[in-house]
Amino acid sequence: MENRTTSLLDGFHEMFDRNQDHRTKDLFLMSSPIPTMVTVAVYLYAIKVVLPAYMKNKKPYELKNVILFHNFIQVLISAALFVGFLLAGWYPLKYDLKCQSLKLPDNIEGAGIKIMHVSYGYYVSKFVELFDTVFFVLRKKDQNVSFLHVYHHAVMPLWCWGAVKYFPESQMTLYGMINSFIHIVMYTYYMLSAFGPKIQKYLWWKKHITVLQLIQFTIGGIHSFHLLIKGCHVPRLLSFSLFLESIFFFYMFAQFYLKAYEKKPAKHLAANGHQNNVKKEN
Repeated sequence: MENRTTSLLDGFHEMFDRNQDHRTKDLFLMSSPIPTMVTVAVYLYAIKVVLPAYMKNKKPYELKNVILFHNFIQVLISAALFVGFLLAGWYPLKYDLKCQSLKLPDNIEGAGIKIMHVSYGYYVSKFVELFDTVFFVLRKKDQNVSFLHVYHHAVMPLWCWGAVKYFPESQMTLYGMINSFIHIVMYTYYMLSAFGPKIQKYLWWKKHITVLQLIQFTIGGIHSFHLLIKGCHVPRLLSFSLFLESIFFFYMFAQFYLKAYEKKPAKHLAANGHQNNVKKEN
């Protein structure tokens, strides 16, 4: 029995290690998907069971300064990642937009290593974003803990783990770069909104954050469909899943946009507060 169990574990590790990028195997959390899966499971249990039970008979926490600091850090992280992706591979353009090979050409000195580390940083940032939901629950902003919000925050660490382990410098880094740019805008908005009504009245651009997110999913859908057709050294199963995810998120955010901005009276929107008007993507 022991030999059989050992054989299963060896097979499990071989399955995950066979095609990995050897440069990422020794990075923290990258040797196995289990730590990431456990973290996501703890996150889900905390926001769905532990924290709601803890807050049941308590008043909402204000957390203004904590949220200000959190959003400020998120702006800095997002800006660093965006610039990192840009300079390491996307500007000046080191990728072949038609069909990039699995790795950047060897004659581009250090480019692959640089964008690999940026991709790893993007993966780690997904854990920091989990605090968005924790703050919602502690403030009893239950309307913000939607299926879309929780699903996105739970899936992204797992997806990013796979991308960094196997394709840390492929064309899929385009998703991380675009998403990082949107996070700069989004977390800047949330940071400024935390200052209260005196600042919120000048934040006319909250509606356009959702538009940026829709553009992101459109680009992601087109790009993943291209990878699906051409292959481009990216597994078609992965490209297909990204294509479906782009369609799913576009539909969900489009529904939110229509509900929040096209059908509701302006007074009702104002009464609900800024947190109801922008979905946090990631």
